[in-house]
Amino acid sequence: MKRSYLWAGIITILVLVGGIWWQQHVTGTDQQAFEEQSAQVTVAIDGQQYAVVVPDGSTALDVMNQAQRDDDLTYSGKEYEGLGYLVETINGQTNNTSDNVYWTLYMNNEVANVGVNDLIVHTGDAIGWKYETLSF
Repeated sequence: MKRSYLWAGIITILVLVGGIWWQQHVTGTDQQAFEEQSAQVTVAIDGQQYAVVVPDGSTALDVMNQAQRDDDLTYSGKEYEGLGYLVETINGQTNNTSDNVYWTLYMNNEVANVGVNDLIVHTGDAIGWKYETLSF
């Protein structure tokens, strides 16, 4: 009888130690892996900043979608075959085609050289949108 209590005690201790080890090693690794696979990106529009977390390697369009879900950012646009997605309105301000005033996409303070659905982001990147007159 005493022997069965001894084994029960040993098994209980092993289970507790195993649980503690599992929590410290496996859970911590999962959190670290999540953080390494996530990108923290800033979106700046007319002086307003949005902090967004998306999977690393997402597009600027993914960032805009996440900001719209998480914050008070609103935008809309249209997909053009062969060209990609064109953002036409941000926070109620719409492109003015008659005066050539459009939302222009910036990446890390430089005009983006690809569209919003092709621009890949990584941690620390800053996306900016400026409402500016373009000359064609």
